[in-house]
Amino acid sequence: MATPLCPMCNKPARQRCSLCKSVRYCSVKCQGEHWSYGHKEECRRGAVVAKKAAHRNGSLDACTAANGAALPAHEQQEEAPVPKQELFAYSGYLQLLRESQALDMPVPCGIRNTGNSCFAAAVLQCLLYTHPLPAFFSQRLHSQRCIRPKPQAWCALCALEALANAAYGQQEGGAISADSILQHIRKLGSHFAVGEQEDCHELLVQLQDAMQGIMLREAGGRERHPEVRTQETTLVHHIFSGYMRQQTICGSCGYVSKSFENTSALQLSIPPGVFDIEAALALDTKPEKLDEHNKWKCDHCKEHVHARRDLKVEIAPNVLQICLKRFTGYNGKIEKLIDFGETLDLTPFMACGAIDDQPVTYSLYGVITHIGRGSSTAFGHYICFVRTEPDNWFRPSGRGRS
Repeated sequence: MATPLCPMCNKPARQRCSLCKSVRYCSVKCQGEHWSYGHKEECRRGAVVAKKAAHRNGSLDACTAANGAALPAHEQQEEAPVPKQELFAYSGYLQLLRESQALDMPVPCGIRNTGNSCFAAAVLQCLLYTHPLPAFFSQRLHSQRCIRPKPQAWCALCALEALANAAYGQQEGGAISADSILQHIRKLGSHFAVGEQEDCHELLVQLQDAMQGIMLREAGGRERHPEVRTQETTLVHHIFSGYMRQQTICGSCGYVSKSFENTSALQLSIPPGVFDIEAALALDTKPEKLDEHNKWKCDHCKEHVHARRDLKVEIAPNVLQICLKRFTGYNGKIEKLIDFGETLDLTPFMACGAIDDQPVTYSLYGVITHIGRGSSTAFGHYICFVRTEPDNWFRPSGRGRS
């Protein structure tokens, strides 16, 4: 019998992919590289089928609850978040990612502040250096096929593409204008106003929603693709989206209820006692006890019972966005420092038996922060830091960069 070979280096391979059981590797390093180069998507589909079969055969390994007990047998067989079809092929995303990472990216240029627009400039700077968007924008893949509801309608994705190409072609130390986006900011959200400072995370969410709407329209719209999971296979979803699993376990009969929610950002609380990202993640994913004050209605035993609820990551996003909840009261701000490193291991916060059951680590490339007058968000200034290759950090400003 022939010895299996590693798909990355062709060396003899003994370590099997724990998810699909069909591919072997010579090392953890090669396994991680193959996961990033496309096995992730192949594995997801195979894993769902395999896990359903394991449930039917009763052979699925038991997950361990917080108190050390194995999870009970009664389980709601809810569909895992896997689409019936893809609107933008995941292989196309991977190809763009390779092309984007191979680009000789210029140092970030400045985006001129035209009056309380620093929040937008900070968001746009980070977007322009989010792979694989540099390849997507520089190849003008959207504008070549843009479908507008009206010939003269403003298109957020066309505006982003034009801004990106202006930024990538700018001489070092120069600055560009984002007026093509700022003057239409109310089209991203009716609560936005030209010339007013807004919350940068809110703008980022609205920009991504606009990109999603445009890409979905190009694929035929919701009418043609009514299945929600299929709608979540555009390029913007491949980049930013993941899935959370909420799991509730009945304390009486052991019934397990699961639900899955698409998410593009982890919004973390930072109460007293939390001083780093890992502690904030641990707090937000800590099991919740449902007791006398908030009993849960079990679908299996039809009783209001004590239960335990967990919220964990089922599928990790390719680009992880973390937002710290610093708002407090009316325009108040929590000022304390929160430590974070240049790498983050999300593995401890993944759901038991998750579709993504490989190690999940991230490298930091963009940071946005608010600085200014005391503990208030009503005043001050948004700045960002962007990491370029190889490991150079820049702080773009309205006049250039530093």
